[in-house]
Amino acid sequence: MHTKWLTGRTALVTGASRGIGAAIATSLAEAGARVCLTGRSEEALHEVATSIEADGGEVAFTCSHDLAERDGVNALVDDVFELAGHVDILVNNAGIGSREDLRPVVEFDPAFWDRTLALNLTAPFLLCRALVPGMVSRGFGRVIQVASINGRVPSSHGAAYVTSKHGLIGFTRALAIEVAPHGVTVNAVCPGPVDVDDDRRIAFDAARAGVTVAELERRLTPMGGRLLPSEIAPLTAFLASDGARSITGQSINVDRGMVMS
Repeated sequence: MHTKWLTGRTALVTGASRGIGAAIATSLAEAGARVCLTGRSEEALHEVATSIEADGGEVAFTCSHDLAERDGVNALVDDVFELAGHVDILVNNAGIGSREDLRPVVEFDPAFWDRTLALNLTAPFLLCRALVPGMVSRGFGRVIQVASINGRVPSSHGAAYVTSKHGLIGFTRALAIEVAPHGVTVNAVCPGPVDVDDDRRIAFDAARAGVTVAELERRLTPMGGRLLPSEIAPLTAFLASDGARSITGQSINVDRGMVMS
């Protein structure tokens, strides 16, 4: 059971319609935060919001915008100011995953490269640029980036994803230094492989290794298997709390021991 340590705080979670984002939004609401949810599917967002409210949580609003486009980011910021007033906690989770467009660099589609970096890296920058000044003026803020272990170590046939997550960790550290004197912390959570409905990445890696998906999953991490989204959410909720006030500029692995650093 969560204590209500985030009561009175407002959180924006991007990519909240499913998976990690939905789990994070639920965890923040359980801890007492009023949550603003954005994602690609309005129907899925409604389901997440309904579940949160059924458990006694508060949802400020839901909206669907394409955050790979600057107009979409600007529209989201307008929604925040109009419908929520401000944000204390920003969780940049929306992104294109590692299972998309699995090709070597020399065959990579430049348009897909541009869209991946726009959504995975530029959108977090733009949202921070718009929302962090309010955090600074109020003397409290939490920015939590959902990066990846592939922001710490590379993987092949996914250069855009790897580059975007390395960049997101670098941006996290740069922003953390700038806002540290103002009560605002900035951290990155780095999940390992996550159990999702459509994971072409693990099937691709298993085929390249000449093993079955089941065998690869067994040996993927020292603890075995892939993460559930619910294993990532509690750390995010803690980083949003007053208790994490002295943690900033960090990239923290949640990966069942896959990368030990």
